[in-house]
Amino acid sequence: MTGKKIWFGILVMTLVFGMAGIENIYSQSNPNGTLTVTDIPSRFNGKYIFFIGENWSFEIIGAQSLDQTAETGTGARIVNGNVSIPVWIERAGDIVRYAGSQTFDIEFIIIETALIDDDTMEIAVFELEGVTFTNGNASASFHDYVIFDEDF
Repeated sequence: MTGKKIWFGILVMTLVFGMAGIENIYSQSNPNGTLTVTDIPSRFNGKYIFFIGENWSFEIIGAQSLDQTAETGTGARIVNGNVSIPVWIERAGDIVRYAGSQTFDIEFIIIETALIDDDTMEIAVFELEGVTFTNGNASASFHDYVIFDEDF
């Protein structure tokens, strides 16, 4: 995994071009979609995390913030084995907070520093299947991972 670059720009472009026409997955009245993950091993405290989630129809991205113009983002900081990650989706060419009720398979990427760009190096990856969101929010436990790979 060391030396593997995360192609964040490609992910953002996938969101921008891949989700036109979906109307029920975002909302201006509930712009606070968040995924909370618990039970993350303590060796990752102080590190940062982001994710890519997908189901049969579209993708979401989890990050503290996203800069669509610069094709960068900021990971959410892991504290005491827990993290709350804002969830984003494309809406009419803009990236906005997700507010839908769908189930996703999610790949989490743990990184050393907050910045997410083409040079970001992952230190660990884990996947969760079947994470169900209701009104943009969901919770999950690290203990439920189906794949875990680390180079830390």
